[in-house]
Amino acid sequence: MHHHRNLIPVTAEHAHRPTTPARAPAWSRWTGRPIRPRTAGAAALALLLFVIGIGPVAAEDDFLLPDQAFQISGAADGPDAVRVRWDIADGYYMYQSKFRFKADAVGMSLGTADLPPAETKHDEFFGDVKIYRGSVDIRVPVDRSGGSGNILTLETTSQGCADAGLCYPPHRQTVLLELPPMVARASPAPPALAESEPAKTTDAAPATAATPEPDGKTALESLGGLGQSLGLGGEDDILAVEDAFRFQAEVAAPDRLQLTWDIAPETYLYRNEVKIGLEGADGVALGSFELPPGDIKKDSILPDGSVGDVAVFHNRIDLPVPVLRGDTAPQTVTLVAKYQGCAERGICYPPQTQRVELALPQALAA
Repeated sequence: MHHHRNLIPVTAEHAHRPTTPARAPAWSRWTGRPIRPRTAGAAALALLLFVIGIGPVAAEDDFLLPDQAFQISGAADGPDAVRVRWDIADGYYMYQSKFRFKADAVGMSLGTADLPPAETKHDEFFGDVKIYRGSVDIRVPVDRSGGSGNILTLETTSQGCADAGLCYPPHRQTVLLELPPMVARASPAPPALAESEPAKTTDAAPATAATPEPDGKTALESLGGLGQSLGLGGEDDILAVEDAFRFQAEVAAPDRLQLTWDIAPETYLYRNEVKIGLEGADGVALGSFELPPGDIKKDSILPDGSVGDVAVFHNRIDLPVPVLRGDTAPQTVTLVAKYQGCAERGICYPPQTQRVELALPQALAA
C-alpha cells in the first residue's frame, strides 16, 4: 500500500542557476536558422526552446509551458521512498534518459531511481531513444539517518518535446514531500545534498496526486518575463548561423585545400564537432591534417546538452588540408564540412553541413 501524506506543492523553477548558461533556442530544421520571434514573448520562447521535429513548426502560441506539458506531482511511498509522477499532455513526450533527482534535506540521500519500461522512438539526431507518453511514475528510494526530519525537498530535472516539432531545454522542478516517521535504526548521516545514482529500468506501480494548475498566463507571456529576468534581448541580437560562422573553402594548390571559418564575436565552434570529407572523389582523398588545439571553455553547454569543459574555437580557423591524388588530370570534387557552435550567452545552433564544389587543376607529374 502506498502512503500519500500531505503533498506540499512548490512552484516549478524555470530559470537555470546563475552559473548555468541559458539553454538552446528554438531553431528551424527547414532553414537552419534560429526561429525569428515576432514579439518579446516569442523571443524568449525562441531563446529557451529548440526545434527537432521533421514537420512544419506550429506557431509559438500553440505550445504549452513546460509545467503544463509535463505536470509534476509526488507522494511518499512509505518512510524510505517517494513516487514522482509526470502527467504528459497529448502530443508531448519525455525522454527516459533525462530524469535526474536530488535531495536537499539534512540526513537524506537518494538511491537508484526505478524507471518503468518506455516505448522506442526514432530520433533523427539521437537515433532510437526511449520515451514516455501519457504519464510516467518513478519510485525513488530515500536513505534517512536517525536525525533526519520528515520533510524532503526533492529537485527533479527532466526533458521533453512536442510532436509538432519543438523540444524544451532540460527543465527543473521542485516538490516538497512529507515522509512518514522512520523506524529507528543506526546509520551514518549522508551528505545534505546528494544526487541519485544513474536510473535503472524496472516496473513501478502508479501513484496519484494533485497536479498544479496553470497560472492563467500564456506561454509567451510567461516566457517573455523569464527572458527579461535572464537578460535576453530581442531577435536582432541573434545572428543567423551563416553570419555567426562564415565558412569558405578554396583550392590553394593542386595538392592542397585551404579552409577557413570566420567566427563572429561572442560565438564559438566546438572543436570536436568540426569534421570534413569528400564526396564523388574517385582517385582523390584528403591527406592527414590536424585541427588547432582550441581554447578550453569551462562549464560549457556541450552538444548533448550536458555541462563540462570542452575545446572551442574563437575568432577564426585557418586549416590547410593536403589532397592525395591518384592521377594528374583535372577533377571536380565536393568537399563536405560539418560543424556546430554556440553564442556565449548560451544559445546553441543546430549542427551544420556545408557542401562546396572544388575544381582541382592539373597536378604536377610525380
